[in-house]
Amino acid sequence: QNEDVTGSGPLAGLLRHDFWGQDLASNTSHKSFRPLTTLLFRLQHAWGAGAGAEGGPSPLPFHATSVLLHAAASVAVLELGRQLVRHRRGGLWAAPP
Repeated sequence: QNEDVTGSGPLAGLLRHDFWGQDLASNTSHKSFRPLTTLLFRLQHAWGAGAGAEGGPSPLPFHATSVLLHAAASVAVLELGRQLVRHRRGGLWAAPP
């Protein structure tokens, strides 16, 4: 288990470890430095600690955060579309990628 997510390691470990909990200086590290994502996982883990099956973490905080982030991204895309149409640049939406 990733100690940076479970909270069993120090908070400063988020800055010294990769996304998977390996030391960034290690040859086995993927060098995937994502401290904000890992911090969010840590907060979610703490929110649902002990509430899941067999005393493990509950999946509810992870699902709720995912739904909220998806909703926020959807609203942002909708607002972008409104701004483009308002400024008569809506034709960009019809252009193929």
